[in-house]
Amino acid sequence: MVNRDGLRSLYTQIAARYEADVIPVFAPLAADFAEWIGACSAAYLDGTLDDPFAMEETRISPTMQQRLMAMNALDIGTGTGILARTLATTFQSVVGVDLSAAMLAAAPPNPRTTLIAGDVHQLPFRANAFRLAVSSFGLNTTTPKQSLRSVTRVLRPNGGLLFLQEWGALDDLARAADDLLRERQPSDFEIPDEALRAFLSEDSPWYAQLSDADDYFDSLKRLGYQQVWAREAAFVNVEVSIETFIRYKLAWPSRRLPYLAMSADQRSAFDAKFREHVQRYSHDGQHVIWSPPLIRAFAVKG
Repeated sequence: MVNRDGLRSLYTQIAARYEADVIPVFAPLAADFAEWIGACSAAYLDGTLDDPFAMEETRISPTMQQRLMAMNALDIGTGTGILARTLATTFQSVVGVDLSAAMLAAAPPNPRTTLIAGDVHQLPFRANAFRLAVSSFGLNTTTPKQSLRSVTRVLRPNGGLLFLQEWGALDDLARAADDLLRERQPSDFEIPDEALRAFLSEDSPWYAQLSDADDYFDSLKRLGYQQVWAREAAFVNVEVSIETFIRYKLAWPSRRLPYLAMSADQRSAFDAKFREHVQRYSHDGQHVIWSPPLIRAFAVKG
């Protein structure tokens, strides 16, 4: 079972800087995912869906856009609502749900989205309430057998659409900050928040059970989805300034707390080494291009 108190503590500590430090990196991932969701949904509705990972870029017609606008969507693990806000231009209404009240409070207002507090393991909605359910990095702190069953319950049968996006294999650029921190943090450092410390020390049930695209396919098939596609690939190139990427990596409490526990000289040495590593992925000395491996899945409920 996931440590909910530790998870709440994690997001309470990052909520104030989430929009400024995390969203600049997450926004391109959300935008590409939302575009794919719209294209797949349109292809499914007009009966032309074959391979959702091999679709040519097509403009959605005004008639099809009207059909999409008649659909309601649920964004699971919405955080501050970046995916919900992005999808709100395509679908009639988007409800975002998240365990963290602090993250929801940090969300920018948007008249076309509704954000509510709730646990994905026991979603506070009636059965068959949504035509579309989506999640972008919102399920990896859950217990998959419970959370996916809960999502399936609120999704409409005979054509309810489920879209998932989660992290794939950890790439070198994403791993660098953790490796450097382990080398340089004080040997006696311990995260002071007991609930957060316990949460970070536990293995993720999600990644333990769903480690690759085949696992996603098998799990969704067992839940009764009649059509399932899943693939791992670097779907998006995220281009941001080097400083923006560094702020993103250090925004998370698991890195920020040991970083702040260093002496001034240790932080200076870490900064120089991390910046040097990130610059290897720069084409102009100022910006980094990050292409993280992602797992995307699309399933149609039977």
